[in-house]
Amino acid sequence: MLLVSAIQGPHAKRTAATPPALRIALAGVPDKLLAGQTLRYTVTITNESAAPISFDSCPTYDEGFAPDGMVSFLLNCGPVGRLAAGASATFAMEFTIRPSPKAPTGPQRFLWRMHGAYAGATAEKAVTVAAP
Repeated sequence: MLLVSAIQGPHAKRTAATPPALRIALAGVPDKLLAGQTLRYTVTITNESAAPISFDSCPTYDEGFAPDGMVSFLLNCGPVGRLAAGASATFAMEFTIRPSPKAPTGPQRFLWRMHGAYAGATAEKAVTVAAP
């Protein structure tokens, strides 16, 4: 016996979640990097939406050389807690470039991007990585 019922659309109470409008800016990333070097730089996250963003749980992010040299971490956003509309928060970052000969050398894209509800918030810089 086969039972058939009418096709039903999505639940009316469901709404699509719109990711917050965040702008990411990198500072302190030089044009030239050395294999094995620990890069110390900052990431500034600006809330460009009209509403505050509450960091109830800190998001994860990737940093590194796109596409194959990315590493994931958890953002230490606990001290920020909430980012008002139009406000910014700056985070200190460290990234250790692989030593030679495994380091990606030559022209590279250094990328920083957020995950989860904040996916799409990214910043990048063109750099050159050289062997020491």
